Formats: sequence, structure tokens, C-alpha cells
Amino acid sequence: MKYRSIFKKHLPKCVCVFACVTVCLLVVSVSLQKLKLTYGDEVAMDINARNDLIKTYFKLGLTDHEIVQTLHQSHRIPITERHVRRQLVAMNLRRRCYGNLEDTVAFISDELRGSGRLSGYRIMHERCKQHGLTARKEDVRLILQELDSEGVMTRRQYCAPGPNFIWHLDGNDKLVPYGIGIHGCIDGFSRKLIWLNAYISNKDPMIVANYFVNAVITNEGCPRIVRGDAGTENVNVKVIQECLRRNSSDSLAHRCYMEGASTGNQRIESWWGFMRKHCTQYWMDLFQSMRDCGEFQGEFLDKELIRFCFLHLIQASIKLFYLQLLQLLQPGLLQLQINGVNCLST
Repeated sequence: MKYRSIFKKHLPKCVCVFACVTVCLLVVSVSLQKLKLTYGDEVAMDINARNDLIKTYFKLGLTDHEIVQTLHQSHRIPITERHVRRQLVAMNLRRRCYGNLEDTVAFISDELRGSGRLSGYRIMHERCKQHGLTARKEDVRLILQELDSEGVMTRRQYCAPGPNFIWHLDGNDKLVPYGIGIHGCIDGFSRKLIWLNAYISNKDPMIVANYFVNAVITNEGCPRIVRGDAGTENVNVKVIQECLRRNSSDSLAHRCYMEGASTGNQRIESWWGFMRKHCTQYWMDLFQSMRDCGEFQGEFLDKELIRFCFLHLIQASIKLFYLQLLQLLQPGLLQLQINGVNCLST
């Protein structure tokens, strides 16, 4: 009886509490359901946006690794190369799935009627990719050669009969504003560096002639042809080369020294571009930062201090870079390049 009276007394309160709890649970349930739907929609939108980016970068010609790096750095989307490959397969995107060749021919024909006639086959290949046409680069080149044979430029072929047939010499002036001149000479056939020196000047005829004489002594002979520009730094080299070849009876003896524009001296100019990209650009940036900070004014004392502190370091860095390049590209020819090749004229 006692518990029955207590139950009757508190029954209305219990009913109210139960109703409140029920309402709260319903509200929470509805909120969670809406949140789940919203989160699911956002996840789906993120996946679709990510796949669209993968598709876009794939059509631009990026590799799987480049797509991963671009998504991570530009869009803050973490993804693995394996996942990228799975998504590409799911979207039926394959790198070696080439399209219809007739469509490529029609597209290139239309391009040749306009500004496309000024483009080479590499640019035309990129245009094909941008318009959704997948074709081999070699096919694009052959199509251009067939449709626009007059506009296709043939690459000049460099030919040297053998080692030490022709030496190309030239100076590099990239560090001249800071008091250091680089001068080099390269064999036209083997691309062996005959000399590569950093010194206080690369315009002094006596210095350049000393490089040439030391190379002739080291290699026990001179080349049949020396190719240089018409600068005053080469006048002594020209005289020495003509003197060494004065008793030769071959057909090239009368033109053993060839003069021409420095830009046409392709063997050594190619080496300068490669060396700047991987070596001398560091020193150019370093000295430029010193100039920007006011530590280098270009005066006589500034240049002498640069030479005293950095000349031997620059010389060592360019020589080390050359040897490392040989070891990387042609390990078997490293000793041959260091010792030299005795195929010189007498």
C-alpha cells in the first residue's frame, strides 16, 4: 500500500520526464540523420571534385607521380599513386589508348590553315592533347611532314670524323661582372673537355694561348681544326695553330682555324648552357644576393676579394661537376676522358 501511494503520487512527474526524454531523443536522432546526409553529400562532392582534378591533370599529360604531387601541394588532397591509378582505370583513362588517326589528321589540317603552321610537332602534339586527341608524338611529326613538308624544318646534323678532329673553344662571361672569367675547350667528337678553367680573365690572349699550348703538350699533338670566334682573345691561338699545322699536307691544313659567331659554336655553347643550369647558376645567384645586400659594389677591391675567396672554389666545383657527370652518364668512358685520346694530327 505504501509503494502504491508513492507511485500514484509521482506518476505524473515520471510521465513528464519520459515525454521530455523521448522528445529529446527524437530531436537528436533527426539532427544526426541530417548531419549524416550532409556529411555524406560533402564527401561525395569532394570525391567527385578530386576525380575531376585527376582527369584534368591526366589530360594535360601529367604522370601519376606528378598528379599526386600537384593534388597534395596545390589542393591539399592526400592521395597515393596506387589510388590514382585505380581512379584512372575506373574512369577508363589509359595513357596508351590512342584515338582515331583520321581525327588527328583532320585536326592538324585545320590547325595548319591558321597560326598552327608556325608550330613544330611538339607544340602540335600538345595542342592535340588539349583538344582531347591522344596520338603518338611520332605520328604527329609524320603527319606534319606529309601535310606541310615545306614548313617542317630539318635539324642540322653535327658531324665530326673522329676524336680531336676539331676543338671548340670559347669563353663564358656569366661571372665576369664579379671578376671571374671561365674559359673552356671541348672536343667536337667525344665531347671531352680539353680544358675548363676559371681565372681572373678569359679575354687575355696570353692566358688563352697558355691554355692551348698546355693542352697540346698534354695530348702530344694539336687538332686538325680549332673553332673559335673572332675575338681578340683568340689571336694567339690562331697563330700557334697555323704554325703547328704549317707542314701538314691534308686538305684542311689551309683552314686549320675556323672563325665564326660565338652563337654558332654549338658544341661549347651547348656545354655552357648545361653547366649554367647545374653549376654556375648557384654562384651567379650567390653573388647577385651579395650585390643586393650591398656587400658587392663592383669596385676593384670587391672583385679582388671575390677572386681571393671564391676563385679556387669555382674552379673545383666545375671540375667536380664534369667528373660526376661523366661517371653518371658514361662510367666506362670516365678513365678515357680523363687520360685523353691520342688521335691527333702530327
